[in-house]
Amino acid sequence: MPSSGAFFASSWSGGKDGCFARWVSSQSGAKPACLLTMLKEGEQRTSAHGLHQDVLQAQADCLGTPIIFGSAGFGGYEQGLKKALATAIDEYSVSHLAFGDIDLDAHKDWYDRILEETAIQTCYPLWHYDRKQLLKDMFSAGQETMIVSVKNESLDQSFLGQILTPSLADEIEAKGICPTGEEGDFHSLVINGPDFKQPLSVKKADIWQDDWGHSVLELSPA
Repeated sequence: MPSSGAFFASSWSGGKDGCFARWVSSQSGAKPACLLTMLKEGEQRTSAHGLHQDVLQAQADCLGTPIIFGSAGFGGYEQGLKKALATAIDEYSVSHLAFGDIDLDAHKDWYDRILEETAIQTCYPLWHYDRKQLLKDMFSAGQETMIVSVKNESLDQSFLGQILTPSLADEIEAKGICPTGEEGDFHSLVINGPDFKQPLSVKKADIWQDDWGHSVLELSPA
């Protein structure tokens, strides 16, 4: 957890875990300075969620927080991330980068190694948070989340565009899928929450297929 008064950036995909980690950190007294999103090189989309840069910019505007967009191609992620982090330090005096990871050790170890070579410390406000309790706390805090991508072998396209509610989480769990999506079975976009200045409005368009077996709902700012 960032220390009270520290300026922190949030590792940002637009999804529920990173957004809630930002909220939890700010509740401890740390100061959210900016969001940091890595895009695919030559494109204006995130890799995992397939979200367009315009949607993430609109989301950042709803939060009243600046967003830094880095980019990286195959094999160049570390260099691209470090460049974006240098911007966060120079422009926003950031000392920590907050992640929404819960219990994936390999992911945590990888980022810890990368950031050891920078002036920024990693922090994981949701680390070892009970998954079911995490969802309950998100709902209680008023975080509103839309499902925007599903793994085809796990969930069908009918889940795309739905708001994650307790009843929908139960439906997902009944299919043998973790309702938090921590195994990558679905990805999300937060459209409202306790730290939003106003809700994010989006327009839904076509569904397309990414290169990793996911159906992705095309969105744009409304």
